[in-house]
Formats: sequence, C-alpha cells, structure tokens
Amino acid sequence: MYLQNAVRLALGLAVARVVAGSLDLAHGFWVLLATLSLMRTSAVAGRSAMLRAFAGTVAGAIVAGAMLTLVGPHTWVYVWALPPIMVVAFAAGPLLGVAAAQAGFTVVVAMLFAQLAPADWRLAEVRLEDVLVGGLVGAVIGAAVWPRGGGGEIRRVAAAGLRAGAAEIESTIAQLVGDPAPPADMHQLAMMFDHTYAQFRTEPAPPGPDPDWYAVLGVVHRLDGYGTLLRDRHPPAAQLPWPEIAAALRAAAADVATAYRDAADAIAAGRPLPADAGNRCRSRFRTGDDVHGLQSTPSVVGRVLDGWGWLNGLADDLELLERAFAAPAAGPAGKAPADHGADVVPGDPPATSAR
Repeated sequence: MYLQNAVRLALGLAVARVVAGSLDLAHGFWVLLATLSLMRTSAVAGRSAMLRAFAGTVAGAIVAGAMLTLVGPHTWVYVWALPPIMVVAFAAGPLLGVAAAQAGFTVVVAMLFAQLAPADWRLAEVRLEDVLVGGLVGAVIGAAVWPRGGGGEIRRVAAAGLRAGAAEIESTIAQLVGDPAPPADMHQLAMMFDHTYAQFRTEPAPPGPDPDWYAVLGVVHRLDGYGTLLRDRHPPAAQLPWPEIAAALRAAAADVATAYRDAADAIAAGRPLPADAGNRCRSRFRTGDDVHGLQSTPSVVGRVLDGWGWLNGLADDLELLERAFAAPAAGPAGKAPADHGADVVPGDPPATSAR
C-alpha cells in the first residue's frame, strides 16, 4: 500500500513537472503544488477533491482579481492585510475543506506576489490555470495507478489475513497437543489490514451498503494475538497423554481452519459467507465431559482447556464474520457498532473458564 501510494505520487509529480515545462506556464511550480495537494488515494476521491478545489480557486481568483484591481500599486495595503488574511486562509482549510483552502491560498499568493513585483488581475488567472492543470494531472494519474484505493484493497487484505489465520489455528493447536509446527506469518498482514482500513475510512463511501470491516479487522487481530499468546503460554512440550483428545483437537482445528478459509474465499470473490459455519464447527466439538477427571499436571490439562476454549471463541468469530457481511453496519461505510470496540484486544487470554 505504501509503495503504491509512493509510486502514484512520484508519477504525478513527474508528469506535472513535464507538463508545466512543456506548456511554459508562468509560476509552473503551482502546478506541482496542486498535484501534491489534490491527489487522493482513489479515483473517486481525487475527482471529488479536484472539483471542490477548482470551485474554491475560481472563488479565490475572483476575490484576488478584484483586490489587485482596486488596490493597484499601493503595496502598503498588502503589508498590513496579509498577516490576518493568512491566519484566516490557513485555518479555513482544516475547518471548511479543500475548497476553502484553495480559495484562501489563491488570495494569499496573489498578495505575496503583488508585493514583489507589479501585478494585476492576470495573476489570479495564472493561478487558476495552474491549479486546473495540476488537478487534472493528479486525477489522471490517480485513475491510472491503483484507481480503487483502499476500497479495492481491503477485500484482498482481509481475505489474506483470514487465510493466514486458518494456518495459525492449525499450527497453534498442533503445538498444544505436542506436535510443534512453525507459526503462520500473519502479524504483518494484520498490520497491513490496519493501514488499509485506515485509508479506506478516509475515502468517499462506496454506493450501497458495505460490510462491517471493523469487525473483520477485530477477528484478524484476535487470530494473531491469541495464537501468539497460546504459543507463549504453552511452549513446545511432549505429546498429550490422551490420544483421543489430541485427535479430537486436531480434527476440530482442521474444521475451524477450513471454515475460515471458506470465509476468506467468499470475501475475496464478493460472495455471501457460508451460513451457520460457527454452529457447524461447534456441533463437531467434543463436550466438556471429555476433559473431566483427566489425571495429569495442571500445565498439561491447561493445554487441553485452552485449546478447546480458543476453538469455541473462533467459532463465535465465524458468526461475527457472517453478521458483518449479512447486515452491514449503519452510518459511515465499515464503521463498527459501539460494542465491537472491546473485541479488538490482541493479547488478552482466551476466556477458557467461560466455555
């Protein structure tokens, strides 16, 4: 994601520099500034920003042109008026958006250049022309390079995170039963999902309902955090002294991992998630009576209890994934309901005692 954004920005600035030089535009550096400030992470966002920026620049050019015509050579007016106008102009952007920012900046640069050399209303016209060229360059490059931005990337990253989580389920349970396996490398995917979700939330919401990506993000983080926690809590050790229970744990882990892979495939393809996957997995779990009366050290029994507790929690998360795609959250696309916030706590121990 960072590489894609960097490549897009580099191409945009390079093309803007070539265009400004080829057209021999006066104050051509404004073209690069416009490209830098107006380029967005998706084509839709870039088009929307360019329209607002152009409207703001038109308004600022009208004000600047009138000001340059009325004040004329009396530069002392600009000297006294520039500081308060700069404060207002630079505060307008964060408060009112890109249109106000471009309008304010257009007025400010006109006042600055008018103090350096005689200027008339044509300076505002040049500023308008350069912003239009820079905005068009940014929109074209944005549409050509990774046009869907975070909205197109989030499905791929979510699916990749769940597939890595499926491998983590199998390898973690294998370690708990005494067959150490290398952990899945999913921490980087979880972090990438974080950044992709953050970028997705900065872009305009797509038309129609969208899945609750925040809930999916929580599931991926719990897969990463709880798997790591269980591996640290139960280092590689001898096999469990109860072959039937070990086999049941492996089979349950395989069922849950398959359900997560199916969910990942459905998310990547844009299909509905398999219905009732969590209950189907739980129906094949061994009951709690199977671990009653086990005679061994607390650490060995704890491996069994933690394994079953985690698998039950994973089945709950399958139901959460199903709800996230069946009933998208209201409000901004992908925003989580309030009660999901407490779920994203990588590192908390699985509540095995409640299972």
